This record gives sequence, C-alpha cells and structure tokens, in this order.
Amino acid sequence: MTKSEKACKVIHAVWGKQKERIKKFKKSLSKRAKDDNIIKLSFERDEKIKKVLVKA
Repeated sequence: MTKSEKACKVIHAVWGKQKERIKKFKKSLSKRAKDDNIIKLSFERDEKIKKVLVKA
C-alpha cells in the first residue's frame, strides 16, 4: 500500500466519523430550532470539505 492510499484510508475513516457526527448534530439542530437556514449552511460547509478531501 502506498502512502497516498494510506492517507486516503485515514481521510475516509475520519470523514465517516464526521458524517455520523454531522447527522446527530443536524437531528439535534432540527429538534431545537426548525431553522433550515442553519442546516443548509452546515450542509454547504460539508460539501466544501468533501471537495477538498476529493482533491487530496
């Protein structure tokens, strides 16, 4: 396994954990305040993170 493959595995593992955390966070957010704007903003941020990870 090359270094880049190892890095990808680590990134994917971290991203998987992040996704779980984001899901929980969004659930608690929507329970607390029915504000779609905040959720949309956090989703857009997630998309930006994903794009950066894909480039890496």
